[in-house]
Amino acid sequence: MPAIINAMQVLKRRGLAEIEKPGHYRITEDGRKHLVAQAAIRSGSHESKPRTVTKGLRKRAWWLIRKNKKVTLASLLSTLATGDEKSPESNIRKYLRQLTRAGYLTELKRRPGQAKTSNGFKTWLLINDPGPLPPVWRQKDKTIYDPNSGETIPLYKEAI
Repeated sequence: MPAIINAMQVLKRRGLAEIEKPGHYRITEDGRKHLVAQAAIRSGSHESKPRTVTKGLRKRAWWLIRKNKKVTLASLLSTLATGDEKSPESNIRKYLRQLTRAGYLTELKRRPGQAKTSNGFKTWLLINDPGPLPPVWRQKDKTIYDPNSGETIPLYKEAI
């Protein structure tokens, strides 16, 4: 029963159904058009609004990058990762890569590691600080959105 209720809530939110009376629903005009077109109803947001905020680990990473100006992946992870995140190393590495492509960071010469076989540590330096709000990596559009200025920066030729 909860699955039916949840499904009807989704249809209502999307304007495809409406409540006639408690427990009774009616298809809307948009719902009829959707039905005739045999259009699939996919999960997730049906509107494609681009992200305007960065949350969680990346938000905390941006705060630390601004505070320290020079960071390594290891220093960010040791300070920020709580163990609750999914793939924090990959997440932060991707964010640093996109911030570098957008011109916020520059990659410095590797710092030597402790082990003889170590390739060393990559270090990033903040060269463009647009403000306190963290830049948002929009993977789908391959752009970085700067909520401080409202500017969108394309990172790849196909995003232009």
